[in-house]
Amino acid sequence: MKQAAPKGGLFCYVTMMEGFELNVPVRQLVNVVTLAQAIIFAAMLAPRAHRVSPAGWLLVSSLLILATVKADQLYQGLGLLHQFPDHGFLLAPFQALMTPALYLYVCAKTDRDFKLHKGHLWHASLFALFFLYLFVFYFRLAPEAKAAMIESGFSGPLHRLVIPLIGDLVQLGYVIAALRRLQKFGVSLENWFSRTEDRNLLWLKRLMTLWGAIFVLHAAWTAAAGIFGAAPFARGVMDLLNFAHLAIANALAAIGFTDAASPARTEQPRPAEKYAGSALSADDRDTLFNKISKVMTDDALYLSPDLTLRDLAERAGATPRELSEAINGAGGVTFFEFVNRARVEHARRLLIDQPGLQVLSIAHQSGFNSKTAFNESFRKATGETPTGYRRRALAGRTVQSVEKPA
Repeated sequence: MKQAAPKGGLFCYVTMMEGFELNVPVRQLVNVVTLAQAIIFAAMLAPRAHRVSPAGWLLVSSLLILATVKADQLYQGLGLLHQFPDHGFLLAPFQALMTPALYLYVCAKTDRDFKLHKGHLWHASLFALFFLYLFVFYFRLAPEAKAAMIESGFSGPLHRLVIPLIGDLVQLGYVIAALRRLQKFGVSLENWFSRTEDRNLLWLKRLMTLWGAIFVLHAAWTAAAGIFGAAPFARGVMDLLNFAHLAIANALAAIGFTDAASPARTEQPRPAEKYAGSALSADDRDTLFNKISKVMTDDALYLSPDLTLRDLAERAGATPRELSEAINGAGGVTFFEFVNRARVEHARRLLIDQPGLQVLSIAHQSGFNSKTAFNESFRKATGETPTGYRRRALAGRTVQSVEKPA
């Protein structure tokens, strides 16, 4: 059997086998590339997944699920759905597993004690519901009825509006839950580390934000199509979504290779502990806070870019939990803020005493690992940028010098 090329548009022949010619529209090539990359990346990451398990296996699973999504889209986009309606939408339910898999990956990255268990199977409930919906309205139909269903484009508000929007909203709920978990994780980091920019999973936040934007765009497009009867700029929207999927595939691969190569970078703090039932009294917290403040200043421990709560606890002869309680309770700040305040004070002195020294050099000499982190901490502590602070302070010193009597 030979499949005729659809009329109009640009096509390229990707395979010819026993008289069967498959013509791929140029606009579908991005899906071909995404499908191929997702499979190749999953195959390359699978042997390394045990190094960051279970996060590694969840990442590989996400890539394979994305591959099924693109395979289903290609089946429809290449006209095979009309040629072979009996096999249509067999892979469609798997797209409901993609966002739950990414959510569980976020859980694994933000909880060092995370383990997969049977209770996580409920995250597959959307997959089951999607399969049930297709079974009722498509899979159980006779071939002629399936063909008629395809020709009608699944007409009706239930198929074209209600079901797609419910799916998008559920997926967005997962994305929001993942972003909230990442936000909470970022806050917990500040109780353990004085430098968080390489531990705060910013790349994962951006990936989940992009994934959420895909569903927002798809929901808006679905609503426009269902309400107005046609989706304006439908092709442009689908092209945008396809390129977003390609970006997701490459981002997942980059994350996977980074984690597998540097598992130490995935170090996570334990969940923040509450201080109810603590053996430390208010006076004990004040005493310990004063002690560590003196140790921090006298030994200039803040100059170490990688200073951690555990490091300071060892110098103070206390446990990390006791030290965290003293800093949070008596100081009213996180460990991150406590250390960076000392760094900012050191930087303020250098900005005035060494006016010829570059701001970046001052940042490094004060214990900051980057100019961006330095600027953020300095602005938060003083309300000014380091350059603005230096300019104002030196201008004030000049005025005082001029006004001083001879």
